[in-house]
Amino acid sequence: MPRFLKAYFRTIVKFGIMRKLLLFLFFVSISRLLVAQDIIVMVNNDSIRCNITKVQDNVVYYSLIDEENVTGIIPMHNVKECVFNAYQLPVKNTETQIKQKKAQRFRLALDVGYGYHLGRVLPGLTADMQKYVKKLKSGLQMEGAFAYYLTEHIGVGLKGDFFGSQNRASIHLSYDPDDLPLFVDMIDKLSVTFVGVTLSSRSLNARKRNPFFASVAIGCIWYLNQKTLVYNYKMKGRTFGAGIDIGYDFTLNDYFALGIQGSFTWGLLRGYTLSDGTNSKLITLESGNYEDLSRIDLTVGLRFGK
Repeated sequence: MPRFLKAYFRTIVKFGIMRKLLLFLFFVSISRLLVAQDIIVMVNNDSIRCNITKVQDNVVYYSLIDEENVTGIIPMHNVKECVFNAYQLPVKNTETQIKQKKAQRFRLALDVGYGYHLGRVLPGLTADMQKYVKKLKSGLQMEGAFAYYLTEHIGVGLKGDFFGSQNRASIHLSYDPDDLPLFVDMIDKLSVTFVGVTLSSRSLNARKRNPFFASVAIGCIWYLNQKTLVYNYKMKGRTFGAGIDIGYDFTLNDYFALGIQGSFTWGLLRGYTLSDGTNSKLITLESGNYEDLSRIDLTVGLRFGK
């Protein structure tokens, strides 16, 4: 065979081998880049590229990818987020590599449920009147609250709640042996409204969801009793009030949640204005006979946050 043909075939063979070698190295490099791996993001925004072997008892177990037989554990309270099946990307800042979930900055809550007044029933009432008054102690409770969180855990806001109850009974006013007993209808429609400012705190899980929260509030309580006893009367008053809310939210998605809440409201009414529609009179209650407006509530409702 001529020398130039031998040289030509040698060049083709060498080029073919070289091309296969380059293709092999190329695919090996790509495969290393595309190897699935996990990333642990710490609360201080440091990150660990590894294989997460398990998460158990509030501890993350992992093994390093580039170093054989090197394993470790990290308590969950030091972990901000675990990202599974991430890819090795040549970026320097973890926050640009992994989109972090942020806690919601504001929370709007609407609740409805049951309320119960804790004030005592005045002594000296008949058994029927005691039953009548006790029924007024239980009623419908509604609440709306808004909170803006200055930090992940502390927020300020406003709240307003309404308690309503009513009762009706026939009351024996007098009895003359020569006449029939005289009965009249007695009706009470009671409403108590609280409006105040709040300071709230919340605790979030690692995914910034399902918050447990507590808040304290101070404000004003408005008392109104629309009473009927032969004539129609209104008893109106207001006083200082304070309250505590404790609850838990079950996150549905990025914006909505369902919540359950327990509340306590405190207030003492020292006087009220009695009006019959024509005349009004200020009634001042004596110490020891103040109207106790303290109440406990249990409510459920919808939350919206962003």
